[in-house]
Amino acid sequence: MEFSPDAAKRNPFEDKYRTSPVSRRLARIIGFAQRKPNMVIGVNGEWGSGKSTTINFAITYLLAREKYKLGSDNDNDDERALTKLLQENDLSDAKLDGLEDFLASYESDEHRVQDGGTIIVRYNPWLVSGSEALVSDYFRVLGETVSKHAPSNLAQEIKQVTSEFANALEKVTAAGKGALWLGAIAADLGLTGGIASATLGSLSLGLNKTNKAAKDLRQSLESVAKNESLQSTKDKLVTTFENLDHRLLVVMDDIDRLENEEIKPFLSMVKAVGNIPNVTYLLGYDRGHVQAALTEGKVENGHHATFLEKIVQINIDLPNADPKLLFRDIQIGLEEIIQRKLTEDEKEDMLDDYLFTSTFLERPRDVQKVLNAVRVVRASTGSELLISDVLRMEFIRMKEPEAFEYLLQNDYLLNIYNAQHLVPTPSPEEAIEKIVNRVSTERTHDTKRLLGKTFPELELVDALLSPKQYPASHGWPLSHGEGWAGYKNLFPHEDTLRQEIWLHLEEISSDFEKCITLLEGLTHLPRTDHGTMFGSMMEDAPRFISGKSNSPSGLLKAVFCIEDIFWQSGLRSFERSRTTTLVHLLKEIDKKDRATVLLESVEDKRSLLGPHGLMLGRLGQNQNFPKEIRERDKPVPIIDDEAFSAYKENVLERVKQASNSELDVALEAADLLLMLAASNSKSDAKRLAQSLLSDEDTLRIGILRRLVNPVSSSVGNYYERLENIDPDIYPLEKLTKHAHKALLTPLSRDQELVISGFLNGTKDSDS
Repeated sequence: MEFSPDAAKRNPFEDKYRTSPVSRRLARIIGFAQRKPNMVIGVNGEWGSGKSTTINFAITYLLAREKYKLGSDNDNDDERALTKLLQENDLSDAKLDGLEDFLASYESDEHRVQDGGTIIVRYNPWLVSGSEALVSDYFRVLGETVSKHAPSNLAQEIKQVTSEFANALEKVTAAGKGALWLGAIAADLGLTGGIASATLGSLSLGLNKTNKAAKDLRQSLESVAKNESLQSTKDKLVTTFENLDHRLLVVMDDIDRLENEEIKPFLSMVKAVGNIPNVTYLLGYDRGHVQAALTEGKVENGHHATFLEKIVQINIDLPNADPKLLFRDIQIGLEEIIQRKLTEDEKEDMLDDYLFTSTFLERPRDVQKVLNAVRVVRASTGSELLISDVLRMEFIRMKEPEAFEYLLQNDYLLNIYNAQHLVPTPSPEEAIEKIVNRVSTERTHDTKRLLGKTFPELELVDALLSPKQYPASHGWPLSHGEGWAGYKNLFPHEDTLRQEIWLHLEEISSDFEKCITLLEGLTHLPRTDHGTMFGSMMEDAPRFISGKSNSPSGLLKAVFCIEDIFWQSGLRSFERSRTTTLVHLLKEIDKKDRATVLLESVEDKRSLLGPHGLMLGRLGQNQNFPKEIRERDKPVPIIDDEAFSAYKENVLERVKQASNSELDVALEAADLLLMLAASNSKSDAKRLAQSLLSDEDTLRIGILRRLVNPVSSSVGNYYERLENIDPDIYPLEKLTKHAHKALLTPLSRDQELVISGFLNGTKDSDS
């Protein structure tokens, strides 16, 4: 999976969003500014708008203009100069992979500088930790870069004087962080040399000498006032750079990435040291972010805008990228991801999307972000999902994460599960209102349209904008249950049910039909452990159901009836939670009604068996049973002998008459065998065993697998209760053969011991 890089480009021939005209203009402005002393140029653009690429393109054009001594302002001349530069270096193919590397190396090429080219100094302030280190670190970078290109008689001097100045600044900031700030203010006021020292010294006299913070600052100010070497080093620095016969362009990009408390000291530094000869500054920032950081201070209105304007003499505002070009890149990127051309229907469908994604697709970086997100989905799901639906959802996830998160956790609003609604589905108007309440105001309309196209059941779009029907080979639409489940699985959530589902469950707990619909729906909701939310319901039901006014008789019958789906969902790990839940549900039902409820669950055609909870209630004396079914450590059967006998006979009769197709919903027949054996009905147990072994079909093999695997310790060791089963009826060889087919691997030694003990009636504690 190859991601789209987020690195800024240097090659203007790769200009996707028509920023080259701005870059050519900026290159000419830099050339003009270099004729003036200490000019500062600001390039303003939002994060992800292409500032760094625009600056890089401008530097590329600048170097080409310098190479061929261009003095005109003709765009065609700039293009021809760049083309000629590439041709002379055997890079005439503008798409050559190595072109970016060439432009990076050409920028720092010593021969280019010796021919009179500008020295480019790149300084990234956001890579430096702490505002107090920003200034000293800048001068070290400046010295290292310039000394590489300076004449030999100046190189060492430049490196030494910049290092001395950086060290002097560090001493000042070590004495107190406020000193540098006040030093910058003094520079802003035009105070230099002895005047600055006297001013700062006078300020120090007015500070309270008993206050520790004031004392530290006073000492710092006195240090600056007495430190004549700082000013003399600065004077030496200026003289050295005056002797350097080269223009310097200092590029400081991503200033808006600095912490708020670092921005003003950094800009003050630019102002304070901006009088170094032959240096032009090129700053890249988001003006809105910088001004917001500046306004955190308690200063008069308008001061902060003035503060920035005092530093930056020339402002360049980047224009917004053309949305058509951004969306064109989206389509090109999608074709690379799916490795085929988009069909005309898909292009037409996405053309509709373009009309209402302008608030989602605002800048070049948005293109790369959303395409990389789609790549992740594609790599995780293959070609299972309709790519245009995935794109719409990723737009929402990228720009409106709160609404997206709400949608994932409340997907019953989407009306995807058809008859398997977990809670009553609201009207389309109510559904969309719940979602867009969490969307930014400016994206409300576009979000409605994107959701409406992705989930047509919401009926939020005109018929003309309804999604097209694509061939199955193009993937499931997210409005289909299969498609949505595949997409939602990429975003695992907590394994707990939402509060509204529990409230709904409480309301319907006595209604069997509604409960069975709810439970079936839960078996389709994934958990992070690859199980389903049905297991979560079984885990948490006791604390939500206990003591409620409604009898959970409908829920109890539904749990029995859902056994087939439960086991097919692979949730065998929830044996203890199921045990506890069934016991709680039985105890919540009036004792006189328990047998009736259990018999009704057996008589329902959807529930062939479901004896597990009853067996536990009957065998409450087992030491391993949950404490919930004990009362003062004295075994108290949840159901009496008469009801148990009636239930057992009813179940046994149905099992004897069951066909293979009916056994499809009886994967717990093994539990029934254990229950019957535990109640000393050995003849019944033998008869059932014979029935299970009479055929080698897959269903019966699955049932035998349940017998081979040891049962969870939380419900006791059932094998101890199966004594003296006739080996002729239940032969080890045949059982092993069936088990091998079911498990697809040889039996372990432990399993063989269990089987031997099971057949021979032994009670090996190690088994």
